[in-house]
Amino acid sequence: DNAKIFSGKTDQGTIHSNNGISIDWEKSKDAIDTWYNEFDSNLIKEQEIISKIDPDLIISDVSPLPLAISQKLSIPSIVISNFTWLDMFSKIPNFQNSLLSELYENASMCIQLPLSTQMNIFKNKQKVGLVCKKTTESNDVVRKKLGVGSSKFLILINLPANFNVNIPSESNIQVVSTGAKVNSNDLIMIKPWTEGQNLIASSDLVVSKCGYGMISECLTNGVPIKFLMDENHPEQKAMNDELDSLGMNCSIDNWNTNTFSIDLNVSKFQPKKNDNSKAKELILEFLHN
Repeated sequence: DNAKIFSGKTDQGTIHSNNGISIDWEKSKDAIDTWYNEFDSNLIKEQEIISKIDPDLIISDVSPLPLAISQKLSIPSIVISNFTWLDMFSKIPNFQNSLLSELYENASMCIQLPLSTQMNIFKNKQKVGLVCKKTTESNDVVRKKLGVGSSKFLILINLPANFNVNIPSESNIQVVSTGAKVNSNDLIMIKPWTEGQNLIASSDLVVSKCGYGMISECLTNGVPIKFLMDENHPEQKAMNDELDSLGMNCSIDNWNTNTFSIDLNVSKFQPKKNDNSKAKELILEFLHN
């Protein structure tokens, strides 16, 4: 309840192309080069904020700037992620990774999430299960708010407006979309939301881009997911490959025209364990030791 949020920028990642799924490597290189050219000046601003807080521990979701402060001020640090920017930037020509390598190597511990890239740079790496948001509302409450009956097959489509999705014309299907166009007369359009895990848990199928947040919340709630992914996106490929190895074929083919069809022949599965408590235990053990 006493958490404080400071606005600012601690990272520069890759930039999506116009389709919202793939990476625009040329724009990404320009933005990343600019960020690292200004790294020292950004470091000064971040150090001012962290020095006033005087923390006992810094936790970063793989952002390098807090790790640089951790190293400079001798504050222990933990990284929690399913990828590193080293893995992502490997496709950028002539990127100098020595700074990133040093910062990641000096992190006190890494909590590695499933569906991850190799992340071999960390010296002290602890693996956990899926970490994601837990539901705060029941399925009945969520469906009542939407005006969707319990017998309806509810499809959540979480894709940008430039996509057109074709679904079978069956009377028991209800579609909720955050932007994508759908060939359905009975369509509910909603804006992106902060407690989206509740809607995910209430759905019978989720269609989205290949992202850790959506996938982890589907898996922990036992909701089938179909996603759009790009083989040239290192994080997306790692997630898709691991799901394939588990016998879960979730990727949608032939979506590059921004128009595609989905098959409702999906298999339900037992929800996977939400391992938030294990991640919390690792952090507390680290602090106490």
